[in-house]
Amino acid sequence: MGQQALSLQWESPTSAFFGNSNTGGLYTSDYDLVELFGEVGTQIGKMPVAIFGDYVVNTAAVSENADTGWLVGGTINKAKDPGSWQFDYDYRDVQADAVVGQFNDSDFAGGGTGGRGHRFGFNYVLSKNVVPGLTYYLNQYVGRNNNADYHRLQADVVVRF
Repeated sequence: MGQQALSLQWESPTSAFFGNSNTGGLYTSDYDLVELFGEVGTQIGKMPVAIFGDYVVNTAAVSENADTGWLVGGTINKAKDPGSWQFDYDYRDVQADAVVGQFNDSDFAGGGTGGRGHRFGFNYVLSKNVVPGLTYYLNQYVGRNNNADYHRLQADVVVRF
């Protein structure tokens, strides 16, 4: 039987500027950001719902094909009292130079910029001070990590004192 080698390629966020374009160890673009965001909420029956959106453009980006980020999503119900729950969803697309990658969501697409995809979240209030939750990221790298798919399931328990 022959041997097969397994090769895993890991991209260091530091050496990759967290997805931002770079040349010779320097950022290719400056970052002058214009951002718009909003949220609208209402009640359907007794259940609160909200939709939200965010749009950012880097007016100093060198490439117009890498200067934009956006997000659209919604929330159903509110995790407030014991026995209550909340579901969140958003879809986002963050191009390479839309924002400074080091400050972008560290869970989405492995952190940084150059990614797009879905985020699903669910929280349940177990008791007054204990709220477990699950978040699932179904993303794709864009322009880095060979445009690979990225999946992350994250479990959290918030305990209040």
